[in-house]
Amino acid sequence: MLRPKTWKIEAFAEGSLQGNPAGVVILPGQKPWPDDEILQSLAKDVGFLETAYVRRQSDGKFHLRWFTPTVEVDLCGHATLAAAFALWESATVDSALITFTSRSGDLAVTRDPSSERITLDFPVDPPAHDFAAQSSEEIRSSLAAALGIDAGRIIDCFQGKFDTVVVVNDERIIFRCAPDMAELEKFDIRGVIITARSAPASAADFTSRFFAPKYGVPEDPVTGSAHCLLGPYWAGELGVHSLIAYQASERGGLLYLEMPPDSDRIFISGHARLMLK
Repeated sequence: MLRPKTWKIEAFAEGSLQGNPAGVVILPGQKPWPDDEILQSLAKDVGFLETAYVRRQSDGKFHLRWFTPTVEVDLCGHATLAAAFALWESATVDSALITFTSRSGDLAVTRDPSSERITLDFPVDPPAHDFAAQSSEEIRSSLAAALGIDAGRIIDCFQGKFDTVVVVNDERIIFRCAPDMAELEKFDIRGVIITARSAPASAADFTSRFFAPKYGVPEDPVTGSAHCLLGPYWAGELGVHSLIAYQASERGGLLYLEMPPDSDRIFISGHARLMLK
């Protein structure tokens, strides 16, 4: 029976009961991977929207896999940050750099010892505005209905590798939207993101919410991987390479984004807090 060490960690959390809770399971490196059915069942039992499994490889890197309560996914930011935090806190790793191998290639994670801020080196997900056979008007109308917003407030709509983004003209719409999860689940994508430029008084440059009911995640508290798509969009809109993002879930969380010019990578930073182990 699988009885590994399990950590529960708040990722992208500036304080207690903030950010996105993730489960992290550290598996012994000398043993083979358990069956996928066992990993999926344990992820469901852990009870968080994402559980990360990490296992040391012979080359010193760590193999990393992510599971929602219902499915294995290709990329997850907050659970990657949590996995790195668990490896450091457990003294499994004493270097400031951890390299994970994953479905999305090698992912480097670093920690600044002075600020304790953890930084993910992730691939950029360039925004694409070509929506296959459907017209943009049809898509905007159906997305607006599923999100419970007025289609006339949508100012842009685009696709990424995993998700669809709906840009609205007022941050307050994000806080007020009331999605119909059954309707969102009909879209053949991982998730739907609603975003807007933050109000002038905000500490953040832009605000978003993320919904992925098809993947067993009705609303994700803070979604690191979604910012691989949001970061390039807002960097282009605002003409900057450094951004602060706020994800406006009930828990909420801040992400610090850096996009070097002419690079296909994005650096996503945040803090983590130990809940229990």
